[in-house]
Amino acid sequence: MNVAYRTHPGKLRDENQDTVLADEDLGLFIVADGMGGHQFGARASRMAVDRIQQHLAQQDRWTGEITDQVLAEQKRHLTDAFLIAHHAILDFARENAGGNIIGTTCTAVRMMHHRAVVCHIGDSGLYRYTNDALTRLTQEHTLVQELVDIGRLTPDQALESPYANILVRVLGVEEKCTPDTLDFALSAGDVLLICSDGLSKVADVQELEKILKEAHPTAIEQAADQMLDLALSRGGPDNISLILIHYAPSP
Repeated sequence: MNVAYRTHPGKLRDENQDTVLADEDLGLFIVADGMGGHQFGARASRMAVDRIQQHLAQQDRWTGEITDQVLAEQKRHLTDAFLIAHHAILDFARENAGGNIIGTTCTAVRMMHHRAVVCHIGDSGLYRYTNDALTRLTQEHTLVQELVDIGRLTPDQALESPYANILVRVLGVEEKCTPDTLDFALSAGDVLLICSDGLSKVADVQELEKILKEAHPTAIEQAADQMLDLALSRGGPDNISLILIHYAPSP
């Protein structure tokens, strides 16, 4: 497994409110995009990542075959970690935020030999590059995506909507927290991309796919630089964070 990650405040923001984690010992990779104004957004994303990492580090590591029972257990551990982070942010906001809304997106991937387990909330995203094609695996938890899902907006209209940045599910903010989970098998040579919307909102899937196609599978440091440069060349209107994971199983 080869890993590259980047995080950058972009060109228009004074503060980087994203937090990135690449913990290869735990096989845990997270991108969180905080919200809540000066300092609070960064605090929310850092708190979420720290709580999730701490909780998973306390759990027994799996051994042996990756069965359906093991996968279900890992999904439960990730969901529990998200809920712990969620309530920590809510408690912090009540005591310190003076009425400000504080929250964060969070996309977490746990690599387990030939499987990946995912927990996700918000509009940061996970993509899988396999067989020369890049596909988004997570859904954006935004108002416009809900309108697309029920046929009220087309995908093209959603891109131009003034409500494109309204999130309907995040960590913090609301009392209820309902992250999505999924798992899937990995094939040798697959590349996973986890990123904040500072990348996905300014670069489409075809452009990111082209970068991965043109890079040697092991040249993910170069691909990470190119993705960051692309986002900055589009004005870098938001914080930009990404993790690339090249899956290369041991022989």
